[in-house]
Amino acid sequence: MRRALSKVLKFSIFMLIVLAIAYLILNVVMVKAVVQGDSMEPILSDGDVVFCNRLTYSFNPPERYDIVVVPAKDGSYIVKRVMALPGNTIQINNFGKVEVNGQVLADDPGFGIIMDKGSIKDPLKLETEEFFVMGDNRNSSIDSRHSEVGIIKRSQFIGRVSFRIYPMDKIGLIK
Repeated sequence: MRRALSKVLKFSIFMLIVLAIAYLILNVVMVKAVVQGDSMEPILSDGDVVFCNRLTYSFNPPERYDIVVVPAKDGSYIVKRVMALPGNTIQINNFGKVEVNGQVLADDPGFGIIMDKGSIKDPLKLETEEFFVMGDNRNSSIDSRHSEVGIIKRSQFIGRVSFRIYPMDKIGLIK
């Protein structure tokens, strides 16, 4: 009887530890976000549920092309891609392409000729700790070009998107 009670106690403690670790990972390290709209097509679609890693940017700064969760000015969270980093100068050229520091981003994952230049009709130089984010589907994206989002400070990043958990047929890492 004593041996069985000991096993039950050990198992209960083990389960509490597992649940505590899962809680910490899912509520402190990772944050769930739902993609709204088609601004991140074709990588992410409306209704996709993703996890973002909150700790990533505690140790390393965001990098160009990271897919991130950032706040909009209305308090909601949005999923976008980092396009320009602190000290960079960004603009949309006359051909509707993104230029950073005077060079067209040849490996830009976005698509389509950009019709709405928004706030970057002229070159915009980012200050220290400022980042410029855009959706991949540029003509269907409210992003740093627009006042609803604006320039993002490093302290505002919620985290880097790392994993899609829904829909089930698309579960996996996001690169």
